Amino acid sequence: MTVDGLGLVLGHGVSRFDPRADRPNSPGPGKRRLHNMCPTVVTTKAGGPVLAVGATCGRRIVSAVANILAYRLGEGRALEAAVKAPRVHTEGDLTLTADAGYPGVDALRAAGYTFTTGAVGSLNATEREAKTGNVNSAAR
Repeated sequence: MTVDGLGLVLGHGVSRFDPRADRPNSPGPGKRRLHNMCPTVVTTKAGGPVLAVGATCGRRIVSAVANILAYRLGEGRALEAAVKAPRVHTEGDLTLTADAGYPGVDALRAAGYTFTTGAVGSLNATEREAKTGNVNSAAR
């Protein structure tokens, strides 16, 4: 089955809905299921690519990519430092999964979050430096 005019093939990911009622990913009218793919390309205002990010780890992919974008673009960390930094994952509730060494755990616990420790995704990133044109990549 495809989406008219877009050529998108619909997947079989209904299993990704949370069968429990009243959860962020519970099925219901007008709701969309959680999606676990998030290939990301960051471009300049002129449209040229500067950063490409992709990850593995099922439902944790989106969190892994968001963490790297926050570290690289939001904080300005070097690409390798951003990729190697501790990550955190949530599925919309107060339970977080974090890499060992994730900062701010005590403050988040005080705010009502609970933590488990675990992998938040395996990630690859490649960037082109705007000034030099050099290409850098990092993986974890």
